[in-house]
Amino acid sequence: MYGMLSPDVFAQADAGATGTAQRTVSLGVLRGIKLPLLPLDIQRRNADRLDALSIEVSRLKAAAQQKLTALDELKQSLLHQAFSGQL
Repeated sequence: MYGMLSPDVFAQADAGATGTAQRTVSLGVLRGIKLPLLPLDIQRRNADRLDALSIEVSRLKAAAQQKLTALDELKQSLLHQAFSGQL
């Protein structure tokens, strides 16, 4: 999966894509993409690292969203207090 997300694979897909407004990569182009193969232990180690980073990114996104929600609630509360004369 991570190999398919690499810049090298993207460049190969982009080079074989057709169309302008809606670029299309045919199945034939996908089948012809060359992936560099590292030794399996390095692939697994790299995949484990990338999986851990992906989990951390998801955790950070969720934490940021919770903070944004809390800030929005605080804003609404302050506006309510201001317009009801409680401030």
